[in-house]
Amino acid sequence: MVRCGARIVICVQAVMRSRWLSRCLLWMTGRIGDLRNGHRAIRIAPRHAREKEVERLLASRALHRLTYGEFLNPPPEPVGDFARGRQDRLARAELEGVGLRP
Repeated sequence: MVRCGARIVICVQAVMRSRWLSRCLLWMTGRIGDLRNGHRAIRIAPRHAREKEVERLLASRALHRLTYGEFLNPPPEPVGDFARGRQDRLARAELEGVGLRP
């Protein structure tokens, strides 16, 4: 009787782990695909664009992703920096946000 209970426990654990593993693998493949696409879009694809144009585009993307709470924080002042042409911090934040190093 004890052996049967142990087999049931092992089978239940195997099923649970296989479900977890399949979900984990699906998430990992999606995440790796996102990183590859981000790397291609930011580093490889804009060969004909100037670095300043790419930086401005990344800063614009970061600016559009900000929440209202982040807009109201006065010290960084992201909108003012963008308007004055200082996009380096926003571009760095966007690269870090998608998992790429600036």
